[in-house]
Amino acid sequence: MKQLFTWPIYTDIMKNILVCTDFSKNAYCALHYATRLFRDEICNFVILHSYNDRLTNSSYLLINEMERENNLKVREEAMEKNMELMHSIKRDSTGNNQFKTVTTELPLVQAIKEQIEKQHIDLVVMGTEGKSGLSQRFFGRKTLSVIQHLSTTPILIIPRETDFSEPLSIDFATDFKMEPEIANFPILKAIVETYHSSIRFVHSGNEEDMETSQWKNYRLLKETLENPNAAIEYLPTHLEVSRAIAEHMKENHVDLLCMVKFKHQNWQFFREPVIKELDLHLRFPFLILQSEKLK
Repeated sequence: MKQLFTWPIYTDIMKNILVCTDFSKNAYCALHYATRLFRDEICNFVILHSYNDRLTNSSYLLINEMERENNLKVREEAMEKNMELMHSIKRDSTGNNQFKTVTTELPLVQAIKEQIEKQHIDLVVMGTEGKSGLSQRFFGRKTLSVIQHLSTTPILIIPRETDFSEPLSIDFATDFKMEPEIANFPILKAIVETYHSSIRFVHSGNEEDMETSQWKNYRLLKETLENPNAAIEYLPTHLEVSRAIAEHMKENHVDLLCMVKFKHQNWQFFREPVIKELDLHLRFPFLILQSEKLK
């Protein structure tokens, strides 16, 4: 049965937030974190579940009927769980948020892209994969796939078992090599304005090695974020960047890490594929902003 839903009409500006779920505890943690983060705003939450990896597809005609029955059962169970999840988060959250569920057989990345276009999504929220059993990894396979293939919408990744704390202190990791684009920052600016957050730019390198263009981009970043007091913290160059970022965040009690992922960046950030390596060290909420610029 096709799910029908129409957003209520408000005169105020709303945020449309897509939260992916696999019905694990970690996924619910991410959903709850997102509702707390934007509790003072009117938001439309789309709770998305893809059951594509549970479908069976065989080339044998004799068992096609069994497959159809199994796939129908999978869909019905997924829709029921998603509705239960929506009722739970309505009970556990406050504010004037609206919720809807989307349950789909599309692969996850394709489903996310479809909902971004249909629902005008401003932010995608994901938890770490709760059923993988990997204790040493921050990102799971699906999370990494979304980061790699999504290039239009910010992504907020919430680590497993993360209790919400107000993002009063934010680390913005950057090499200052690209001029900032105003269109990339609405979500980050909304967070900063709501919580009066302090922003610190973290950079792997030394002050004396900064070039004129980097200082220019530093000033532009401060202007774009309307945060004139944002300072630069120079990270030690003898450590891999991901470890240096994680250690800095722990030592300074930072609440949120932010980075910009550039189009066709091929995971290169400073001298290493930081986003892929961060999962070895990071246990903090991670906001990835998108840029159409080539790097």
